[in-house]
Amino acid sequence: MRRLFAFTSAFLIVNTMLFSVGVGFYVPDRLDYMTAEGTAYSREENNAASITYPVGTILDITGADGKSATVYVNDRMEMPPDREILLNLKAAESLGMINSGYEDLKVEVILSADDESSEENQGWYKYMITSPKTNEEALVLYNTLAENGLRPFAVLNEGVIDMYVRYIPQYQTSQVETLLDSLGYPEAVRMDEENPYL
Repeated sequence: MRRLFAFTSAFLIVNTMLFSVGVGFYVPDRLDYMTAEGTAYSREENNAASITYPVGTILDITGADGKSATVYVNDRMEMPPDREILLNLKAAESLGMINSGYEDLKVEVILSADDESSEENQGWYKYMITSPKTNEEALVLYNTLAENGLRPFAVLNEGVIDMYVRYIPQYQTSQVETLLDSLGYPEAVRMDEENPYL
């Protein structure tokens, strides 16, 4: 799980506690399935879906037989009864769960996402950047944001242009905030965003 170490700046280390949690696993019914984080369903990394633990959380999960796996939460979905976590196939195999399909496992939060997700939060964000005073300023800002790999979006609100960047997955928020700060917009406001893949 090499990717996890690249994004540790987006997390807060927390005091870990063990919880007994209902855990199952899931396999998408289509090949082009995208997680709430905006990444493809992985068959190579230990990932999971949850509505209890926000996208971006890292968990250590241990079974009764002592098998354990470090799992990165990258998806959100409704859970079947008595389940708080659905593992991807790779994580389920790591924990020997393929035959049972459901177990109560010990879950320890290793790294917690830097903010709690609301029910509406699907692991995606947009940023309100600023309100340019003229169309010319708005065009310059739009081009600057686009040239830096962001997705600018302008909204005309009662004669005022509000400039946003949209469709930022949870794991990229720290990088985007650093970039916006370097561009001179440290006060950009982060807001929940719809999942573009639903």
